[in-house]
Amino acid sequence: MPRIPLRTRLREAGAPLAVRSFRLHFTARMLSWTGSAVAPIGMAFAVLHLGGGASGLGLVLAANVAPQILLLLIGGVVADRWSRATVMVWTNILSAGAQGVAAVLLWTGAAQVWHLVAVSALCGAASSFFTPAAGGVVVEVVPAEMRYAANALLKIGQNTVKIAGPAVGGVLVAAVGSSWVIGWDAFTFAAAAVLCARLNLAPTKAKVRTGFVADLREGWGDFWSRRWLWVMVLQGAVVVPVWLVGYQMLGPVYGENYLGGAAGWGWWSAPSPAAWCSAPPRP
Repeated sequence: MPRIPLRTRLREAGAPLAVRSFRLHFTARMLSWTGSAVAPIGMAFAVLHLGGGASGLGLVLAANVAPQILLLLIGGVVADRWSRATVMVWTNILSAGAQGVAAVLLWTGAAQVWHLVAVSALCGAASSFFTPAAGGVVVEVVPAEMRYAANALLKIGQNTVKIAGPAVGGVLVAAVGSSWVIGWDAFTFAAAAVLCARLNLAPTKAKVRTGFVADLREGWGDFWSRRWLWVMVLQGAVVVPVWLVGYQMLGPVYGENYLGGAAGWGWWSAPSPAAWCSAPPRP
């Protein structure tokens, strides 16, 4: 087979960015991911500096995860019934407001652990509605022949931010404090809401209204009929809690006690080969 030049491959890979709605969606997601990549470090060390310890940090994590488990199916029904763009705008606004309140409370010294638990729960609830709505945007705005490239661009962008996020977040927490890091997350949510409001999505297809509960039952039946899907969900139900406890709860506690704080933990938790090779020796 003839060899395809690199320039041609790059042009084909970036072709979805020529579609205005996808470009807006991609930019909004990238902005939001830059905030979400550093915010967990800021939130974790905010809890520890408030004296919450591992138990307080565990409450914050649980408050974020529980709404996503309980409300995700409802979020899918909402995304099918209302405009995806509207759902994405309002969930971003809710997250921006919650994180903004947390940043102000931390900056003024009025924050308590329960405040951060409440903020984490609100952001988790917003995520349970945002995720199903955002999941269908590519299908709506990108031609069929570009969808693989569009999804690849989103995944590459997300993974790139994830690699740099922990190290950058740790350095920022050490340099300017958790309030500014969480404030940046609030700003990225607000900016994403503005971009999502400009999305030109097709009107929701008309469907027979069978009632909210009936739609939930239909969604559950469709989920349960796909064995590969519920097996993956069960696997995640086992693996994710272990990861949360080991990485996002005990990790920051270890970093605070043995790695010199947020900067040390952020550096060592970043999955970057360059960081591993050039990192300073452990204390």
